[in-house]
Amino acid sequence: MAEEKKSDIPDLIPDFDLEPQGPSPLDILRHQADLIERKTGGSVTAVVEAARSSTEKIAFELILSSPATAYRYKVLRIEFGIENWPVDVFLHGSGSLQSLDAETQYTSFLSNTFRSPEFKRVVAGLRSLADEEATFSAAEEEILGVFRAFNIGAGEYLPSNTLVLAIEKFPAPAREDAEASLRRLVQRGALTATRDGLGYTLTEKGSRLVYG
Repeated sequence: MAEEKKSDIPDLIPDFDLEPQGPSPLDILRHQADLIERKTGGSVTAVVEAARSSTEKIAFELILSSPATAYRYKVLRIEFGIENWPVDVFLHGSGSLQSLDAETQYTSFLSNTFRSPEFKRVVAGLRSLADEEATFSAAEEEILGVFRAFNIGAGEYLPSNTLVLAIEKFPAPAREDAEASLRRLVQRGALTATRDGLGYTLTEKGSRLVYG
């Protein structure tokens, strides 16, 4: 009886044309973000994040950062309607705003932006931060090696007295720099001092540095 009643209800929904209409402005921008990460070997992170819009349009921002720092650089912002085109592109820093009517105009604009000297300088600066983060002093390497030797994992701590005994066996230059190196490792987020001051905890970041 229920089936018969349901069949009496008219179907008011048309058959939709679901053929792909080409990539959206968001698809294109996300693909460029993936390429930025791939072509920098992951030393620069590129994300496309939803942003607030003062209009009824959809808004997203392209943001660059380095895994070595919390610094974030906003490159550009796009806004578009439900039909994708036209798309408005706002370049952070320059204050430039462009309204682009078609995919070809949009891709040309993005290409010029990414090939500009300004954008290349930003990428180079973020890559240099990653290079600096990847460089450790001999004493820092020795200290991280102690955590590796005791198989300390992320969130686990090494007692200070155990670390002190290990430091006493370091080569003289590393031993002399050990105290300053411990402070640097804490500042760089690889270690945290326990609240009671009796040890150092290996962070998630530190675990990646120790074990790869």
